[in-house]
Amino acid sequence: MGTAAISSDEIPSSPSQGLMRSAGKAAIWVAFSKWLGLLSGLVSLVVVARLLTPEDFGVYGFLLIVLVIPEVFSSDSLNEVLIQRTDLKTEHSNSVFLSSLCFAALFFGLIQLSAPYIAVLFDVPPLVDYLRVMSLVLFMGALSAVPAALLQRHMQFREITIVDVVGYIVGAIVGVSCAILFQNAWALVAME
Repeated sequence: MGTAAISSDEIPSSPSQGLMRSAGKAAIWVAFSKWLGLLSGLVSLVVVARLLTPEDFGVYGFLLIVLVIPEVFSSDSLNEVLIQRTDLKTEHSNSVFLSSLCFAALFFGLIQLSAPYIAVLFDVPPLVDYLRVMSLVLFMGALSAVPAALLQRHMQFREITIVDVVGYIVGAIVGVSCAILFQNAWALVAME
Protein backbone atom coordinates (compact mmCIF):
# COMPACT_ATOMS: atom_id res chain seq x y z
CA MET A 1 0.00 0.00 0.00
CA GLY A 2 1.43 3.26 -1.03
CA THR A 3 0.71 6.44 0.75
CA ALA A 4 0.00 9.46 -1.29
CA ALA A 5 0.41 12.94 0.01
CA ILE A 6 -2.86 14.79 0.31
CA SER A 7 -2.79 18.48 -0.32
CA SER A 8 -4.79 20.86 1.81
CA ASP A 9 -6.88 21.74 -1.25
CA GLU A 10 -8.22 18.18 -1.38
CA ILE A 11 -9.40 18.15 2.23
CA PRO A 12 -12.92 19.51 2.41
CA SER A 13 -13.17 22.36 4.81
CA SER A 14 -15.97 22.38 7.32
CA PRO A 15 -18.68 25.04 7.14
CA SER A 16 -17.29 26.59 10.32
CA GLN A 17 -13.85 26.99 8.70
CA GLY A 18 -15.45 28.71 5.71
CA LEU A 19 -17.40 30.97 8.02
CA MET A 20 -14.25 31.82 9.98
CA ARG A 21 -12.43 32.63 6.75
CA SER A 22 -15.32 34.86 5.64
CA ALA A 23 -15.42 36.55 9.03
CA GLY A 24 -11.68 37.18 8.86
CA LYS A 25 -11.95 38.75 5.42
CA ALA A 26 -14.93 40.79 6.58
CA ALA A 27 -12.97 42.09 9.57
CA ILE A 28 -10.11 43.15 7.31
CA TRP A 29 -12.46 45.00 4.92
CA VAL A 30 -14.32 46.70 7.76
CA ALA A 31 -11.06 47.74 9.44
CA PHE A 32 -9.73 49.09 6.14
CA SER A 33 -12.91 51.08 5.59
CA LYS A 34 -12.91 52.52 9.11
CA TRP A 35 -9.23 53.48 9.03
CA LEU A 36 -9.50 55.06 5.61
CA GLY A 37 -12.61 56.94 6.75
CA LEU A 38 -10.78 58.24 9.81
CA LEU A 39 -7.72 59.19 7.77
CA SER A 40 -9.65 60.97 5.02
CA GLY A 41 -11.83 62.70 7.60
CA LEU A 42 -8.81 63.86 9.57
CA VAL A 43 -6.94 65.14 6.51
CA SER A 44 -9.97 66.95 5.11
CA LEU A 45 -10.79 68.47 8.51
CA VAL A 46 -7.22 69.71 8.94
CA VAL A 47 -7.40 71.42 5.55
CA VAL A 48 -10.90 72.79 6.15
CA ALA A 49 -9.97 73.98 9.67
CA ARG A 50 -7.35 76.27 8.13
CA LEU A 51 -10.02 77.93 6.00
CA LEU A 52 -13.01 78.16 8.35
CA THR A 53 -13.66 79.97 11.62
CA PRO A 54 -14.44 78.38 14.99
CA GLU A 55 -17.97 79.78 14.61
CA ASP A 56 -18.43 77.70 11.46
CA PHE A 57 -17.48 74.56 13.38
CA GLY A 58 -19.84 75.61 16.18
CA VAL A 59 -22.74 75.82 13.73
CA TYR A 60 -21.79 72.39 12.39
CA GLY A 61 -21.72 71.01 15.93
CA PHE A 62 -25.27 72.24 16.51
CA LEU A 63 -26.33 70.59 13.25
CA LEU A 64 -24.93 67.26 14.37
CA ILE A 65 -26.66 67.53 17.74
CA VAL A 66 -30.02 68.06 16.06
CA LEU A 67 -29.62 65.45 13.31
CA VAL A 68 -28.06 62.49 15.12
CA ILE A 69 -31.28 61.17 16.69
CA PRO A 70 -33.44 61.34 13.53
CA GLU A 71 -30.67 59.68 11.55
CA VAL A 72 -30.64 56.72 13.93
CA PHE A 73 -34.40 56.29 13.63
CA SER A 74 -34.62 56.74 9.87
CA SER A 75 -31.76 54.52 8.75
CA ASP A 76 -30.11 52.50 11.51
CA SER A 77 -32.75 51.12 13.82
CA LEU A 78 -34.54 48.70 11.50
CA ASN A 79 -31.51 47.33 9.66
CA GLU A 80 -30.69 44.79 12.35
CA VAL A 81 -33.95 43.00 11.54
CA LEU A 82 -32.80 42.44 7.96
CA ILE A 83 -29.38 41.24 9.04
CA GLN A 84 -30.48 38.84 11.77
CA ARG A 85 -33.80 37.45 10.53
CA THR A 86 -33.43 33.81 9.50
CA ASP A 87 -36.35 33.67 7.04
CA LEU A 88 -35.92 36.98 5.27
CA LYS A 89 -38.46 37.68 2.54
CA THR A 90 -38.79 40.49 0.03
CA GLU A 91 -41.72 41.84 2.03
CA HIS A 92 -39.45 42.35 5.04
CA SER A 93 -36.95 44.36 2.99
CA ASN A 94 -39.75 46.41 1.45
CA SER A 95 -41.28 47.10 4.87
CA VAL A 96 -37.97 48.26 6.33
CA PHE A 97 -37.29 50.40 3.27
CA LEU A 98 -40.71 52.05 3.44
CA SER A 99 -40.46 52.52 7.21
CA SER A 100 -37.03 54.12 6.87
CA LEU A 101 -38.34 56.51 4.23
CA CYS A 102 -41.38 57.37 6.37
CA PHE A 103 -39.19 58.08 9.41
CA ALA A 104 -36.90 60.22 7.23
CA ALA A 105 -39.88 62.16 5.84
CA LEU A 106 -41.36 62.62 9.31
CA PHE A 107 -38.13 63.93 10.82
CA PHE A 108 -37.40 66.01 7.72
CA GLY A 109 -40.78 67.71 8.11
CA LEU A 110 -40.27 68.22 11.83
CA ILE A 111 -36.86 69.79 11.26
CA GLN A 112 -38.20 72.03 8.48
CA LEU A 113 -40.96 73.29 10.78
CA SER A 114 -38.90 73.56 13.95
CA ALA A 115 -35.67 74.96 12.45
CA PRO A 116 -36.48 78.58 13.40
CA TYR A 117 -37.27 77.53 16.97
CA ILE A 118 -34.11 75.43 17.24
CA ALA A 119 -32.07 78.40 16.01
CA VAL A 120 -33.65 80.60 18.69
CA LEU A 121 -33.08 77.92 21.34
CA PHE A 122 -29.37 77.75 20.50
CA ASP A 123 -29.20 81.50 19.75
CA VAL A 124 -27.68 80.83 16.31
CA PRO A 125 -29.85 82.53 13.63
CA PRO A 126 -27.96 81.08 10.61
CA LEU A 127 -28.79 77.59 11.87
CA VAL A 128 -32.21 77.72 10.16
CA ASP A 129 -30.91 77.44 6.59
CA TYR A 130 -28.19 74.94 7.51
CA LEU A 131 -30.70 72.68 9.29
CA ARG A 132 -33.15 72.79 6.42
CA VAL A 133 -30.54 71.81 3.87
CA MET A 134 -28.64 69.28 5.95
CA SER A 135 -31.82 67.45 6.92
CA LEU A 136 -31.81 66.09 3.35
CA VAL A 137 -29.10 63.71 4.61
CA LEU A 138 -31.89 61.80 6.35
CA PHE A 139 -33.24 60.69 2.98
CA MET A 140 -29.80 59.59 1.78
CA GLY A 141 -29.42 57.46 4.88
CA ALA A 142 -32.89 55.96 4.48
CA LEU A 143 -32.34 55.16 0.80
CA SER A 144 -29.03 53.41 1.44
CA ALA A 145 -30.01 51.58 4.64
CA VAL A 146 -31.66 48.48 3.15
CA PRO A 147 -29.05 47.82 0.43
CA ALA A 148 -26.28 48.22 3.03
CA ALA A 149 -28.04 45.84 5.43
CA LEU A 150 -28.52 43.24 2.70
CA LEU A 151 -24.86 43.47 1.71
CA GLN A 152 -23.91 43.05 5.35
CA ARG A 153 -26.28 40.09 5.72
CA HIS A 154 -24.58 38.36 2.79
CA MET A 155 -21.16 39.29 4.19
CA GLN A 156 -20.23 41.34 1.14
CA PHE A 157 -18.03 43.69 3.10
CA ARG A 158 -15.74 44.32 0.15
CA GLU A 159 -18.62 45.99 -1.71
CA ILE A 160 -19.61 47.98 1.39
CA THR A 161 -16.01 49.14 1.77
CA ILE A 162 -15.80 50.25 -1.86
CA VAL A 163 -18.97 52.34 -1.50
CA ASP A 164 -17.74 53.79 1.81
CA VAL A 165 -14.31 54.66 0.41
CA VAL A 166 -15.82 56.40 -2.62
CA GLY A 167 -18.09 58.32 -0.24
CA TYR A 168 -15.14 59.36 1.94
CA ILE A 169 -13.13 60.56 -1.03
CA VAL A 170 -16.01 62.42 -2.69
CA GLY A 171 -16.99 64.00 0.64
CA ALA A 172 -13.44 65.16 1.28
CA ILE A 173 -13.04 66.62 -2.21
CA VAL A 174 -16.41 68.39 -2.10
CA GLY A 175 -15.84 69.67 1.44
CA VAL A 176 -12.36 71.03 0.77
CA SER A 177 -13.48 72.57 -2.53
CA CYS A 178 -16.43 74.29 -0.84
CA ALA A 179 -14.18 75.50 1.97
CA ILE A 180 -11.82 77.06 -0.56
CA LEU A 181 -14.67 78.64 -2.54
CA PHE A 182 -17.10 79.72 0.18
CA GLN A 183 -15.08 79.75 3.42
CA ASN A 184 -18.11 79.16 5.63
CA ALA A 185 -20.02 76.34 7.35
CA TRP A 186 -21.58 75.26 4.05
CA ALA A 187 -18.31 73.43 3.38
CA LEU A 188 -18.93 71.22 6.42
CA VAL A 189 -22.53 70.63 5.32
CA ALA A 190 -21.32 69.66 1.83
CA MET A 191 -18.73 67.31 3.33
CA GLU A 192 -21.49 65.41 5.10
